[in-house]
Amino acid sequence: MKYFDFHCDTISKLYEGRQQNDSLHLDRLQSHVSLEKAAGLSAYGQVFAFWTPVGIGSVAAYQNFYSLLNIMKNELALFGDRIALCHNADEIERNAAKGKTAALLSLEGSRAVMGNLEILHDFYAEGVRLISLSWNERNALCDGVSVNDAGGLTALGRAFVEEIERLGMILDVSHISDRGFWDICETAKKPFAATHSNSRALCKHRRNLTDGMFVEIVKRGGVAGINFCKDFLEDDGERADVTSVVRHIEHFLSLGGSGSVVMGADFDGADMPPDISGIDKVVIIAEEMLKANYPQDLVDNILWGNAVAFIKRVLG
Repeated sequence: MKYFDFHCDTISKLYEGRQQNDSLHLDRLQSHVSLEKAAGLSAYGQVFAFWTPVGIGSVAAYQNFYSLLNIMKNELALFGDRIALCHNADEIERNAAKGKTAALLSLEGSRAVMGNLEILHDFYAEGVRLISLSWNERNALCDGVSVNDAGGLTALGRAFVEEIERLGMILDVSHISDRGFWDICETAKKPFAATHSNSRALCKHRRNLTDGMFVEIVKRGGVAGINFCKDFLEDDGERADVTSVVRHIEHFLSLGGSGSVVMGADFDGADMPPDISGIDKVVIIAEEMLKANYPQDLVDNILWGNAVAFIKRVLG
């Protein structure tokens, strides 16, 4: 089975683990994602997010970014026969055909950029191809979903959106405030992604998308990644399982999202339902959908094709 996922926090998990055990690596990491666990997939693409904690200053966040990047570069060098850094859809397809995990880099939250467009250029040169402007909080670019009476984009935030698109990066709206989402719709010219957000109509979590938001994403040729976090799937997270995942897929499909539903599991960054506890378990999503008589080509597109097509639209 081919599987593409728009969000995991595995590199942060590896970085944290290295503080106690410097022999840990991505091949056999005891986590939701590892190269060993992914070996059963016929093709695998993964966006690896570099998250910068809210509680640290911008300089520390900048340093944290490079700590994570160095970890990633080391893993790419060690396991170059099994994973490759990709920058566009052609590289994803080419490396997947060789049996390699196709890795893309994402900056989750903009604290490390320090409001500086030159640093954004530096991160692009390092291979970052997706970026979210906020991780829930207020910053120089925008308000995130955790801000009371949240505003939207600042003037600097609008300038960043324009430069992100000019450079050729994917804008991620998963953590931005509702008002910020609609400000992005006023500013952005290209399709964008909510890389790991579900339906707020089915689960009221503030990080999920309203129907209006998802329809706007569809209209613009963007994508929304289904998040496996228990609390994003069900209001009572303990009830979450693979049927919850399929329920959110079905709801987005009912809104015309057959070309816009993708996966964004949030592996190694959230509590997962026990039946989808890692990358080695994602096949059950396909099995559940096929059991419900969804056509094979639709299932294949949701798990792989839509993601690659979207990346081609934005990154080439």
